[in-house]
Amino acid sequence: MTVHILGIRHHGPGSARSLRAALEELQPDAILIEGPPDADNLIPLVGHDEMEAPVSLLIYSPDDTRQAVYYPFADFSPEMQALKYAVKNSVHVQFMDLPQTYQFGMQQEIMRLQEEAETAAAESEGEATAEEDTAESEASAGEASPNGAEAHAEPQEPDLADRVRRDP
Repeated sequence: MTVHILGIRHHGPGSARSLRAALEELQPDAILIEGPPDADNLIPLVGHDEMEAPVSLLIYSPDDTRQAVYYPFADFSPEMQALKYAVKNSVHVQFMDLPQTYQFGMQQEIMRLQEEAETAAAESEGEATAEEDTAESEASAGEASPNGAEAHAEPQEPDLADRVRRDP
């Protein structure tokens, strides 16, 4: 078995022509195309009589429609040429990439962690502000002591959360 890896430029007409010529010459047994394996079951539609490019795949999360990606295909796209060649010649073809299901899951986890960090930072800042207000109240109350002596407050080392927030 011989493996050929053909680099392409997305939506490049010259790349599409070169790829089509290479496929005709190589007559591969299988073709892998960079794209969403979530859509493998839609590949046969490329051969449908009424299918005309340009077309696009839309993959989205039903739980959060802000999580969506689309994959455009035009006649001058190397990916479309590979799909058409494979379907016309009954060559096994499939997309290869990390499924969007997993990518969406990773994005959701990152957003959750960011929200947790923001919440923790806001809570920490609220606690720090409350501590500063308390310290200021105590300092102003102690400025005029009953015996006329001036109050002296020792500077305090900022806590770790303050140092992390302020450290560039």
